[in-house]
Order: sequence, then C-alpha cells, then structure tokens
Amino acid sequence: MPCASTAFCPRASGSRTLRRLKNNEPVTPTDIAALETILFADNNPIPKEEYRKIYDEEPLGKLVRSVVGLDRNAAKAAFAEFLDQSPALNEDQMAFLNEIIKNGVMEPRVIFETPFNSYHEFDVAGVFGDELSKQIVERIHYVNRNTGVVTVK
Repeated sequence: MPCASTAFCPRASGSRTLRRLKNNEPVTPTDIAALETILFADNNPIPKEEYRKIYDEEPLGKLVRSVVGLDRNAAKAAFAEFLDQSPALNEDQMAFLNEIIKNGVMEPRVIFETPFNSYHEFDVAGVFGDELSKQIVERIHYVNRNTGVVTVK
C-alpha cells in the first residue's frame, strides 16, 4: 500500500531524493537519511558496514548519482550560464562541452583524460584557455556539490 506522506514513508522520500539527484537539484541531509534507510534497512541491498568496506568514505549521494545518472537537460542547464557568457564557441569547444554533458557525472580530472585530451594536446586549457577552463571546472564542481556530499557515519 502506498504511503500518504513522505515523512512516514522512507521509500517515497528516497524516490524524491533520486529525482533530485537525477535532476541536479540540491540534496538535503534528510534526503540522504532517506536513502540510507532504504539501502541499509534489514533485508535490503547492502548493510552499512559492507558499504563502508567497499566504498570507504564515498558520499552516498555521489554513488547513487553515478548509478541513476544525471538527466541530460539538467546537465545542459548546469552549463547554460557558461554558454550564455561564451556565445562565440568554436566547433571543438562545443564538442568538448557536449562530451561533458553526455557524461553528466564526473570528477574534474576526467577532462584531462580520454576522450577529452583528443581535442588538444594541452587538454581543456588548450581548447578553452585558462579562464574558461576554470569556469568549466567550477561548473563540474557545482554539479557534484548537488549530490549532497555527506559521508555515511
């Protein structure tokens, strides 16, 4: 039977959290607690101790985002301001950004690896220059911050 209120139904709260993670909306500590309740409850996917053994201090929201992914429109929205401020991007720059948007979830170091390093020998800085590269890294950090960087205690 479905719950009438998310306050008394951790699974409904958890699905709200999944939606937030997928849509790059900020996740609260309450959202993370709902995920913990679902994931670490008796007879559920993984005991908390096992999670810590496997994933160490990996924030739960970040791990779940890596599984559910980031909605393409949410990724585009995260870079919309950057695109508005940089309207004269060339073809390689747009292809580079599209690759980031396609990935959706990543650590900034990834933009220095394949396939990103195939655009220029100096990676992101060679494609965009120093200032725009810093802005791209900040956008990636922004997306990552919305996973509710909280570790399991």
